[in-house]
Amino acid sequence: MNTNRLNGSNHSSSPADACGSDSRQDGSRTTNIGSSPAWEQVRLAAKLADLKEEHYRTVLTLSAMLELFVDKGLLTREELDEKSATLDRQLEELISASLHPMG
Repeated sequence: MNTNRLNGSNHSSSPADACGSDSRQDGSRTTNIGSSPAWEQVRLAAKLADLKEEHYRTVLTLSAMLELFVDKGLLTREELDEKSATLDRQLEELISASLHPMG
């Protein structure tokens, strides 16, 4: 235990003490920083930001590819619209069937 805490001092004896570390019986230290619910929220927000960035880059790449296909005459916008609508209907049916398996 930090003796400064016992004598009423607010100063920690080491940076680890200031970060919320505790001494174990064997003399080693554990650091509690980053294990709080607030830090978990920060980590989740960072993961979400990473996913959003990855999603943006994926959509941008797909959009560029589709534009190139249309520009080169490999696909028409109508074909893309038709295929998108078909895939959307199929996905909606799949989701609906999984939410209501009995009917």
